[in-house]
Amino acid sequence: MIKWASKTARFKILNTVNSWQERSFCKKFTNIFYGDLAKITVKQYILSKISGIKIIEYDEMRIDNFEYPDHGWDLKAGDFEIEVKSSQEKKFDIQPQEIYDKRRLIINENNMHSHFSDAYVQVFFTQKTPGFFGNENLDLSFLIKHLQQINM
Repeated sequence: MIKWASKTARFKILNTVNSWQERSFCKKFTNIFYGDLAKITVKQYILSKISGIKIIEYDEMRIDNFEYPDHGWDLKAGDFEIEVKSSQEKKFDIQPQEIYDKRRLIINENNMHSHFSDAYVQVFFTQKTPGFFGNENLDLSFLIKHLQQINM
């Protein structure tokens, strides 16, 4: 899953715009990477829970080399569209209940990312190492070296 997320992030970064914030190359990469890792994780979870279900991942069927915006869904089961969001929790050693109580689902309304899916799923990544998500100017080699420290 990490290899696929890294591969798609490397392709997408070349065509991803800064919509609501300026991002460094590395921050853009990490945003895309964690979004793709979240999507793959949700896909694998659904496949493990519902036997015989077929899930289409939009990025697997793309033929545009990630040059154009997607169609507004990440996963599809039949006609059922699923949008997957991700968040990197900056607070070290946060408890799941605190995330549940204090965070909210990201739904992009009234902007260039605005679209509606049948379901929204948000994956929160937490950190084992203090400051891992806090440094927005991470060196890519540092990021690759520490990917195994991701919790979900």
